[in-house]
Amino acid sequence: MVPILESERLICKKLSLEHCSDQYVSWLNDQEVYRYLETGGNYSIELLREYLKSVEANEKILFWAIHLKSNNEHIGNIKIDPVNIRHGLGEYGILMGERAQW
Repeated sequence: MVPILESERLICKKLSLEHCSDQYVSWLNDQEVYRYLETGGNYSIELLREYLKSVEANEKILFWAIHLKSNNEHIGNIKIDPVNIRHGLGEYGILMGERAQW
């Protein structure tokens, strides 16, 4: 279970297939956005959909979609992968796809 995280300006909800969009694909194909990611570029809506399905099925990954509270716009993601419950460990990454939010 991925908990909801909330601040004054943002709400982070579980990333799911409903977040699969042309906007998200454009982030993954934007060289400035993916510059520090392990993968990036040459994404399609189909590849993103398959990736999101695999993430949803993996219990060792926590993945949140970052939304603006003001208009519910999806602006990025937070990922903890792999999660080691026993030791309370995991590596995290943040993707801010919407450049206007940088």
